[in-house]
Amino acid sequence: WSLPLFIFAEHRQFGYAVLFLSVMVGSCILLMQVFHFSWRFSSFAILGPASAMAMLIFVPVPSKQSSASCSPNRGAQHFVRQRLTVQVFSFIMICGSVGLVCSFRFSDLEMPLDFVPQVVLFIYFYIHGYFSERWQLERFSEVLDSEESSSSSSAEEE
Repeated sequence: WSLPLFIFAEHRQFGYAVLFLSVMVGSCILLMQVFHFSWRFSSFAILGPASAMAMLIFVPVPSKQSSASCSPNRGAQHFVRQRLTVQVFSFIMICGSVGLVCSFRFSDLEMPLDFVPQVVLFIYFYIHGYFSERWQLERFSEVLDSEESSSSSSAEEE
């Protein structure tokens, strides 16, 4: 369900974004038409993953190679942008999880379908943890250290 999202995040190949959107639309249809969940449940089920995709377009995750040493061309503004993205994404994921839980009742579910909300929430938690970690690979102290070293080296050159 979320594999195309993770591949898009790491490699930025838009074919995976299209595949992910197709999976999301198919999941909505499956949840509503086959499993007879409400449109609210289906909407909340895709809210978190779809918001991750939207945020990835504007704030890509840092490459894993640059996580070991912070790139000097990334400054505090870039760090603040990543932190803000994590905070907004966390807010959306929490609202989506609460909305998901409030959009159904276990007593209304038939026996073989009572596992579906659990699976959707597991995926939610995994996606949230994955992107929270990936957007925070660079620590603010590393950003400040790299800015100080680049400013001191440019001052020495003058």
